[in-house]
Amino acid sequence: MSEKAILRHFKRIDPCTFAVRFSCQDRDLFDEITETIKSAYKLDRRWNPDLDDGRGAWELHESVLEDIADYFPPLKIALEKQRRMRPD
Repeated sequence: MSEKAILRHFKRIDPCTFAVRFSCQDRDLFDEITETIKSAYKLDRRWNPDLDDGRGAWELHESVLEDIADYFPPLKIALEKQRRMRPD
């Protein structure tokens, strides 16, 4: 499943929020990822049409990134690396 979804834009906005834009040729998979995002607590996600040079992107709290990481292997690896680097 993950080989069909591609991160097009990924940027840290603040310590806990990231801008995320993705594409997917498989419409069902695209809808599945979008629904996963939309199922997150409303304050943890929002669509911002001004991000990514006006193309728009999701503003996602890092907890939402955890929910979609399985769709994007590089994201999953980055999150695991970040967790290892955090002081306890």
